[in-house]
Amino acid sequence: MLDLFVPDSGELDQHPAVQELLAREQPRSFQIVDHPCWYENGEPNRNATLEEIAAWTKDDAYLHMPGMTVLPPTHYYRYFGNPEVLDTLHPKMQAEYEAYRGQWNAAFSQGKDAFYEKLPEICVVQTVYCNLEQCSASYDQEYLAALAEEETPLTTLAQAYDQGGYFEIGPNASLLLEDVELNREKLAEYYKLDEAAAGMTDHAALMELLDAHLDQEYAGLEQQWSSLDFDGALDHAIEMYTFRQFYQTFRFEKDQYPASSLELMAQLKEPMQENQSWMIGERVLYEMSLDEISQLLPRLYPDVVPEDDPWGMFGNRELFTRRDAPSDLETGSAPSFRIRDGMEKNYLELKAERGIDGIVRYVERWSQMMEQEIKDGASVAEAAERTNHSADTDGITGYMYGQAVNLLCNYWEHGEELRQWHNQKYHYSGEGVVNPAILTPPAKEDALPDMEPEEPGPAMSQ
Repeated sequence: MLDLFVPDSGELDQHPAVQELLAREQPRSFQIVDHPCWYENGEPNRNATLEEIAAWTKDDAYLHMPGMTVLPPTHYYRYFGNPEVLDTLHPKMQAEYEAYRGQWNAAFSQGKDAFYEKLPEICVVQTVYCNLEQCSASYDQEYLAALAEEETPLTTLAQAYDQGGYFEIGPNASLLLEDVELNREKLAEYYKLDEAAAGMTDHAALMELLDAHLDQEYAGLEQQWSSLDFDGALDHAIEMYTFRQFYQTFRFEKDQYPASSLELMAQLKEPMQENQSWMIGERVLYEMSLDEISQLLPRLYPDVVPEDDPWGMFGNRELFTRRDAPSDLETGSAPSFRIRDGMEKNYLELKAERGIDGIVRYVERWSQMMEQEIKDGASVAEAAERTNHSADTDGITGYMYGQAVNLLCNYWEHGEELRQWHNQKYHYSGEGVVNPAILTPPAKEDALPDMEPEEPGPAMSQ
């Protein structure tokens, strides 16, 4: 174990002691426990100097300083993988992917219909390929060794991924209709409505109106897509596939959904595009999520026995941004923020049930940052405004952001003030929390001009 005290945890990777440790041990995994400390002395926030850290850490003096607060630790996990496995797997996958690109390019040259037929394959293959290119060091290497022995590892895993149903439209379509149903009384606050639907009660007429909205939307989308070159079309493949699925299911498969919910959908002028952020955002994040493939590999290779994960975290390591970058995954022990009285057990049960996903990580990171701002004299609204973007290191979607707000409103001791801040951002003053599946997080350019974040406070990380 190596103990280091640095002004900021971002400097950790550059520290010579860390580089020497990694070069000497060449670990396949590495755990970092970050113990942030804050010295509350009334001056503006800043990082501690090296001289201050040297004085504070001599003989563990900081542990006895009355103004020093040691915050709950955050655990990071870095995974380096097995070079022998990865150096075999990646060239095979790259060669396969280039062959796929050749087939897709040929279809693109034939016209939009031929390319559209390839979209299901494109979405799945690109997702699996990008995921393994970025995150392969984070999986159990014994499974990847078995995958590397396949003649066509990318196709093998992509077919298994496709069978997992991660791009099926039914669950997402049902979720959208449920959200519209829940907001039956407040549709005008969340959506652009068609005035022609006001007072309309005939189901057949409403379905004709829904079809007209869908046709108009889809025609506009196709016009946008027609300007894309081949690489642009690949970049927008998930968008194109998702909108085509939604168009198909709501236009021609209405019998699969409740009539009353479809009647509400008919009132929306742009039923697909107004829900774009979460519909497409969730699927884009599959490229960075470890959850789906980590469940598929044991099914593909049931006879493989992987090494024990030394941190006991496999299966919950999601949303890695790069293959060589650490995740700021929390341990799941005691809550890292102040829970409302009597709610700690409920929160821990919820956390255990859902796992430590991107939403929970954002909740715990954001709440810690807000609590520090509040300690420094900020109101809850000011703290939330200053930190809601900087706490997002995983690239969460609008849907995930809303879910995080909802969770904090229920469990955090400052949840009611946070709820009011959040709802006011969307000019809503009623009960509950603005629907997370409909609205996206506040745009950075919308931040209040008199609430610019201050410099980071005095801190040292061990």
